[in-house]
Amino acid sequence: MKILRSEIEKKRKEMNQLAKKFGLSDERVLMKSWELDCLLNRYQCENNKQNKNISLLLFPTYEE
Repeated sequence: MKILRSEIEKKRKEMNQLAKKFGLSDERVLMKSWELDCLLNRYQCENNKQNKNISLLLFPTYEE
């Protein structure tokens, strides 16, 4: 997760730099935004998996 967070931060900085240079509607900025969205979605999925595993440890479900 640490590596993924640093990738997200790097991509965010790249996007902001491009936006300052070319404007928000530039194709390069939009592509970088899409790449950032993909990383954020990946992070969210990983975070949800971890939270689910923790929940199962704390609140196990019993099936009969």
